[in-house]
Amino acid sequence: MTRLIVACTLSVLLGSACSRPAAHVRPGNAPERVDGYVFLEFELDHPPRLLATPPPNYPEELRPSGLEGVVTLEFVLDTLGHAEPNSFKTMSATHPGFIEPAREYILGMVFAPGRLRGRAIRVLMARQVTFSP
Repeated sequence: MTRLIVACTLSVLLGSACSRPAAHVRPGNAPERVDGYVFLEFELDHPPRLLATPPPNYPEELRPSGLEGVVTLEFVLDTLGHAEPNSFKTMSATHPGFIEPAREYILGMVFAPGRLRGRAIRVLMARQVTFSP
C-alpha cells in the first residue's frame, strides 16, 4: 500500500494520473504479467540509461527572434529503449514553437531500457530540452 501511495504522489507531482494498482510488483516474488503497465523510474531495479542522443534542432522560424527555449516533456519509454510517439505530454514550454522540435529530439534518443527483475519494461519519464539559437 505504501508503494502505491508513493507512486501516486510522484505521479501527481509529475502531472500524470495514478490509474494502476501497485499489485504488479509483489515483494519477494517475480512480477505478475506487466504488459500494458507503465512503471516509474524509482520502481525499477535498473532505470533507463541514455545511450545516444542527437543534437536538438533549433526551430528555424524562431531563429530571427534569438529566443532561448526550454521544454519539459513527459513520455513513455518502451521496452526497446525508444520513446513511444503517442505518449508525449507537454509539462511546460517557454514558447509553443519549441514543443515539436523537443518531441523530435526525444524521439531520436536511444536508451538502455529500464529493467525490473531482469525484464525490460515500459517507464514513464520526463526530460527537459533546452534550445539556444
